[in-house]
Amino acid sequence: FLYYIKEKEKNKMKKILSLILALSLIFAALTLTACSENDSEGSITLVIATENKQVYDVPLSSLRAGGGLMPAFEYLKEEKGLEYDINGSMINSIGGLENDYETGSYIYIYTSVEKDFDVSEYKMEIEYEDKTLVSSGVGFPEMTLTDGAIIYIGLINW
Repeated sequence: FLYYIKEKEKNKMKKILSLILALSLIFAALTLTACSENDSEGSITLVIATENKQVYDVPLSSLRAGGGLMPAFEYLKEEKGLEYDINGSMINSIGGLENDYETGSYIYIYTSVEKDFDVSEYKMEIEYEDKTLVSSGVGFPEMTLTDGAIIYIGLINW
């Protein structure tokens, strides 16, 4: 008889622990979903240097956190119809710019965010609206998006 009572208590405890675990997982999922939104104030300027430059003001509060430039690309695709082709961390085309391996023309990214500057001997600089932008020393998935940042995507020839 005591064995039966102990088993019944064990089963009851298992059910309670299972319920607590399930509720904890639901809470964690809701928290992660809420945290995936970027609550940053301000915006970035994203320039795609086609013949007629495409200039976008991207509100940081509309982007999911993390992922470098990818959330901005996703936002612009949804809101403005921006077309791009990305394979891993390689941008093959974006907004009419396209890599051309035969002519040695490649998509290149410049930034105003000092943290992301290329500091190697190969860094390149361009001027955009009286600001010096430096070639990015990190890939687009690692780039920093901060209020007032200018991201300039153009072509270079090697």
